[in-house]
Amino acid sequence: MDVTDMTDITKTIVREIESESLGMRKVCAKLVPKMLTEDQKARRVETCQELLDTCEDNPAFLDDVITGDESWINELQSE
Repeated sequence: MDVTDMTDITKTIVREIESESLGMRKVCAKLVPKMLTEDQKARRVETCQELLDTCEDNPAFLDDVITGDESWINELQSE
């Protein structure tokens, strides 16, 4: 749930408050390769299978997983 879900404020206004009032900016630090090698594909399959197995053994496992596709950080500016 994000701020727009909890209030009547639009995403545009929330982004404006975050950037102008709070001094935050969007940061992207993750690159995802478009072309994977066979080893990379195999490792992804292994990892997914391990996660599925873990979920079967412990259904509450996903309650502790945090995901996201963007990050906001407060940029401190020295005076």
